[in-house]
Amino acid sequence: MSLRVGFSFYGCRAAEIRYVKIFHFIQRTIDLSTLIYSCTNRGSKRKRSNSFFNKSISTFLLVLIASFFTIVSTQVFAQEDGEPEFAPGSVLVKFRPGTPGNAKNDARNSVTGQFEEDYKIVPGLERIFTNFSVEKAISILEKNPNVEYAEPNFAVSINTHIDPDTPDDTNFNLLWGMSNINAEQAWDASTGDPGIVIGVIDTGVDYTHEDLAANMWENPGEIPNNNIDDDGNGIVDDYYGASFCNMGQTSGDPMPGHYHGTHVAGTICAVGNNGVGVVGVNWGCSIMALRFLCGSNGSGWTSDAILAVQYANSHNVKFTNNSWGGGGFSQGLLDAIEAADSVFVAAAGNNGSNNDTNPHYPSSLNADNLIAVASITSSNAKSSFSNMVQIVLI
Repeated sequence: MSLRVGFSFYGCRAAEIRYVKIFHFIQRTIDLSTLIYSCTNRGSKRKRSNSFFNKSISTFLLVLIASFFTIVSTQVFAQEDGEPEFAPGSVLVKFRPGTPGNAKNDARNSVTGQFEEDYKIVPGLERIFTNFSVEKAISILEKNPNVEYAEPNFAVSINTHIDPDTPDDTNFNLLWGMSNINAEQAWDASTGDPGIVIGVIDTGVDYTHEDLAANMWENPGEIPNNNIDDDGNGIVDDYYGASFCNMGQTSGDPMPGHYHGTHVAGTICAVGNNGVGVVGVNWGCSIMALRFLCGSNGSGWTSDAILAVQYANSHNVKFTNNSWGGGGFSQGLLDAIEAADSVFVAAAGNNGSNNDTNPHYPSSLNADNLIAVASITSSNAKSSFSNMVQIVLI
C-alpha cells in the first residue's frame, strides 16, 4: 500500500535558494501530531519493515514536511497522450534467479545486445544496448524463459511551475509557508539532526552554497579531492554524493548543471539562523546530493534513477526526495524502490488528472515505502495543475 499525500503546500521557484519567493499558501495548518494522507490499497507483493520510522517523531515530521514543501514546488515532466519517451537501443532486462551466465549471453545475443550495467539493489536486473528497436528487443526477450521482464529505459524530467526562536535568516519573512505549517513551534522541539540524511535525487546540489555547505552529507569512507576511490565503491571522490549521467557517466561530483536540485535541497535543509538567505524546514539535517537529471533542461533516464536509489541505499539513507517524473511504468524502478530501506517521497504530478485513473510515475508505483505529494492553493482547493488523490485521515 503506497501512501498518497492529500494536502501539501505549493512552494517556490528561484535561481538560487537565497532568493526564494512563495506563491501559494499551504491548504491548512498542519498539527504536528497529525498528518493527512491518502492511501491506495491495491495489494502489495510483500510486506515491508517499518523500522525506518523509528526515529525521533519531531525530527521525522520536519523531514517529511520538508519533502512535501519541495516536491510540489515543481511541475514534473508531463506524460503525453501517446507513448512515453524512452532511450533508443536501451533496454532494462531482469533475469530470473539462478540464470547462468551463458544463458544470459544467449538472451543478449538474441537481440544483438551488449551488457552495459547491472544493479546490485535488484539482483538480475541489467541494462543492455541493442541494435534492434526497443519494441522488437522487448518482444523477443519476453519470450525467453530466463527473462522475468524487459522494459524500455524511460525518459523523466523536472520542469518548474510558477503559479527555538524565529531564525535571523534575511529572507525568512518571504517564507510565510513556514508559519502555516507551525514550523516555528516544531523548531521549539527540534531544529533537526545531522544524523538524518536526505538523499536529494535530482539535478545535483551546489555543495559550496553558503546556505547549504554546512549541512552537506560527507562520505566517511572517502577523502575529498585526492583522486582515489578510498571506499572502494567504484566511484572516485564521492564525498558529497554522486552523479549518474547519460547511462554510464558516473562520477563523484554531483555539482549541478541545473538549479533545481539546489533549490530543492535548500527548501529541505538550508542552514538556519546563520543570518544569510533562507532557512530549510529542517535546519540541521544532512543532504546527500544525487545527480541523475543531467540534461540542461533537467532531464534524465530511469536507469540512472535506479543507480541513485541504489547509492542512497548503500549508505543507509532513510529518506529520498524525488521531485521528478514522466515516462511509463517501470518494474525495474519499482523493484529498486521496494528493495531500498527508505521512504521514497515523489511528486504526485502536475497533469491536472487523477492518479488512480491516469497513473503518473514514479508517484503511482505501488510501493509500501512511497509517499506521493499533491498540491493545493491558498483557498484550500486543489491546484489546477496538480494531480488528484483520494484523501484519508490517519
